[in-house]
Amino acid sequence: MATPGTFTPKPLVAPAQLGTAVGTLYTSPTTAGAQITSLILVNVTGTPTGAGLFLPITGGTTGGTNQFVKDFTVPGDGLPYDLVPLGNQIYMGTNSTIQGTAAAASSITYHISGVEFV
Repeated sequence: MATPGTFTPKPLVAPAQLGTAVGTLYTSPTTAGAQITSLILVNVTGTPTGAGLFLPITGGTTGGTNQFVKDFTVPGDGLPYDLVPLGNQIYMGTNSTIQGTAAAASSITYHISGVEFV
């Protein structure tokens, strides 16, 4: 019988900024899925800026059916906005992605934390 592992949330990617074209922010492991416990957006400008995020399943493309944040205006106050409310999680299958875009380049920094199941 397999022994359950201990899974400690950790940063899954280095913080980076959203681009104006949809880009991949994180890809779950090819051997197992992942649990996203925190996805934080921070507007580093003084101007409110829109953002969109997608969760296409393995091999899927972005579109309305897999968008989980549509036209979210990130205030220009420099505060962190966690899009995964405390106590909730986003579960991803193997080799799935989180993709995102911003209305203005170099305006929104993202931080993604969670657990990779390996």
